[in-house]
Order: sequence, then structure tokens, then C-alpha cells
Amino acid sequence: MKSKNKFYIFFFLNFLFIFVLFISNNYLKNLIFARSPVVNTKLVEDINYKMNHNYVNFFDESVYFGIGSSQKNNLLEFKKKIDINYSEDINEIEKIALIRRWVRDQQGEFSHKMWQNTRKIDNPLEALLEMQANKPGLCRRFAIVSMGAYLAKGFPVRLVFSAPDFRSKSYNHSIVEVWSQQYNKWIVVDATMDTFYLLDKIPAGLLEISEAVRNERFDKISFERNGSIHKPIPLIYFENSKQLTPFIQSFHHTFYSTNNALFDGYGVKLLGSKRLHFLHYYNENIAKYPTGKRKLALASLILSLSGIIILNIYCIYISIYSKMRMKMKYEGN
Repeated sequence: MKSKNKFYIFFFLNFLFIFVLFISNNYLKNLIFARSPVVNTKLVEDINYKMNHNYVNFFDESVYFGIGSSQKNNLLEFKKKIDINYSEDINEIEKIALIRRWVRDQQGEFSHKMWQNTRKIDNPLEALLEMQANKPGLCRRFAIVSMGAYLAKGFPVRLVFSAPDFRSKSYNHSIVEVWSQQYNKWIVVDATMDTFYLLDKIPAGLLEISEAVRNERFDKISFERNGSIHKPIPLIYFENSKQLTPFIQSFHHTFYSTNNALFDGYGVKLLGSKRLHFLHYYNENIAKYPTGKRKLALASLILSLSGIIILNIYCIYISIYSKMRMKMKYEGN
């Protein structure tokens, strides 16, 4: 094959791989949960499970306190940082509220300088130390620290998210759900806004709030802040307006972690065995999360990147080989 034709083929393939790489990367960059495996489910019982042997057992103490557990030291170090004292005479909801308040108090008052999206941390101890060092952070860090605090205090807890759509740049919100023995269900605990979410004056789970928002039952939704004066304040409508806030509009799509072993290195990761998996609830009015497109984009990203590397290595090899042949031919003459 003539060298000119080889050049054209190389140029075309390189351009094709770069184009596919750009499209795939751009799609994943703008997709929420691009780095986490997501499973769609329309079964409410999947969302409301208390324990499921297909996942890490939320209530198996060996997960956190077993001999030789790699997360034991992290959890014990986190427990040393907690300064929460309450009487055993108070009820469960009051205990959960006091822990929530402690988490909120670790970050200063609301300001645009302090409340900024920063690097994502999945280790509760690291997130707490960053918060106490007065470094900027948003709701995701509050949720991670909340996970650590409730686990350290013996409450079953899981990481949950809400989003209006599947775009990463949309207003989405990270919170936690704590299992309430009193109500026998998961209830939302939002340390960012220092509040419980209520439905008909009763602490509610994320799916309950989502259904109320989608059905426009805003009069049924309220918030219990237990006397908190911290900002930001949870609002359904903008002040002096009937326009819905981005916060309340975010409760369309809901995601639920199936593992709470953050002290053991689990987190939102693209690769590795310790990745958090999430359930996404859908029905006839809620679109499925695009798991197929995500997998295709990831495969295209990997293949195109591999193609570019191989193609350029081959080009370098051909160039070196051609120079060696010319040198041998010259020396032979």
C-alpha cells in the first residue's frame, strides 16, 4: 500500500476515534450517575426494603464491627469526632433530629463563597474533616457526613438522590434516609436544610415526597426543622410567588443506594469492585434511567481511546521501521 494511502487511512481512523471519544465523553459528562451502576425498578417493595440479601446487609453488625474489618478504624475515628449527647428518654425522631443538627452545625452559615460544588468525597471521615476545616461544599458532603454520623450512632441509613431529569447540570439534591423503627419505614433526613420532610404532618420517605410532587399535592408537604434557624430554608414556592423552586422540582426522579459501606471504601466510582449501586424508581409517568445508552457510551469511550492509543503506537512503529530500513539501505549501498 502506498504511503500516501496509509496516511489517509490513518488520518480518517484517528479522526473517527477522536469524534467517537468526544461524543461519548460529552454524553457521560452531562449524564447524572455516569460513574455508578443504576438499576431501574418499578416495584415499590424494592425501594422500601429493610434488608435484602442481594445487597450488603444494612443491619449486619459484622459489616462495620467484624474482626479484621477494614472499615472499623475509620468508623471509630469518626465516632471520636462526634459530640452528640442525648438522653435515652427522648424518642427516636428527637435523636435523629439532634444528629441532623450536629451535622448541619459542622458547616458555617450560608454564603455563596462557602456553598460551592467541590471535589466529590465518599469517605465520611474525610468529608467531616474537610467540613470542619471550613472548606466549601454542598449537599453531597452533608449527605456523606450524615451517613457517617447515623452509622456511628447505630441508625440504619442509606444515601439517596433526587433529580428533575438525567442531566448532571440540573438541580439535583443529595440527602439520606434513616430507617425509623417508630414509623417502620425509611424517612428523609436533610442536613443541608436541617429538616425532616413531612407528608400530612408525618415524616416521609423520598418516594412519598416524589409522588406528592408529581401529583401536585403541595398542600400535603411541609417541613419540620425542630427550631432550626440555619439557612438555606426549604421552600416549595419562591417567596411572594406561586412559582415552584428548583429544589421542589428536583423530586421527580429518585435514586437509592443499595449499600452503605462508605467507611470500607465504597463510593461513586467508574471502576473497581467497591462501587455504590443505585436503584432508580420508574413507572408509566417516570422515564427509565438510560442504562443501555450509558453502557454504550462507556464502551465507545473505552474502545475509541484504545483505538487512538493503538493507532498512534502503530504510526510510531511504522515511522521507526521506515527510518531503520532507509538506514540499512543506505549503509548497504
